[in-house]
Amino acid sequence: MTRDEAEVVLEAATELDEPLRTAIILAFYGEQPYRRGAEIMDVP
Repeated sequence: MTRDEAEVVLEAATELDEPLRTAIILAFYGEQPYRRGAEIMDVP
């Protein structure tokens, strides 16, 4: 992902409600697989 694309994703994520915003940020910026993100957030 380019820096410009990453900025677009982050900007769009700020418009999402929690916990979806956190899941997207963990996946794209934290490079966490979705299952690990769910564990971190303690959601199914």
